[in-house]
Amino acid sequence: MKTNWLFDNYPFIKNKELTLCKPNPTEGSAVVEIFSDKELIKLSRRTLKLDSYNVNLFFRQMEASFQSKRSVLLGIFHNENLNELLGLVLLDNINANTECVDIDLYLRKNYRSKNLAVKAISLVAEFLFERAQVKRIAASALAENKVFEDILLASGFTKEGVSRQGVYLPEKGVVSMAYFSFLKSDLLEEDMEAEEPSDYYL
Repeated sequence: MKTNWLFDNYPFIKNKELTLCKPNPTEGSAVVEIFSDKELIKLSRRTLKLDSYNVNLFFRQMEASFQSKRSVLLGIFHNENLNELLGLVLLDNINANTECVDIDLYLRKNYRSKNLAVKAISLVAEFLFERAQVKRIAASALAENKVFEDILLASGFTKEGVSRQGVYLPEKGVVSMAYFSFLKSDLLEEDMEAEEPSDYYL
């Protein structure tokens, strides 16, 4: 695993449609909008109480986590309008021993489409597998969050199972949690099964 691709410089990930890079405090209002959405609060395993007064603290905490090599927060932008934050991707629980990274996704309500979500996760996965040499990407979601489950499965993840009433979340109590993974070896298996070689993310 090449953690230098994650922490030596802030990741800048781009394809023909999307750019994923460090979000700035100028996007604070969009970040507050994301974490204030009632639907997201209900289905997310994370609960952040952000407002215009403490959102700058959130950015400082994310910067500290990056500097200490614990997590990376990426903003999602469309290349046609790089001034508008569409959502966030959080990479955390970065483990060099298992060469594993956890991924989580948050989209603003007006951009909460499966198509955008799949494109963003697939772009990050490509970067993690090819550049950072990660071998496993993990994700988890509340068992009732079927939308995120569909997004993960469409992005190449495999559902590993559900811990029924086995996880305690401070804001939600005891919940059932579904777990997913995407292995770099999954891509190799798909290439072997394909009749003709093709680019996985095209």
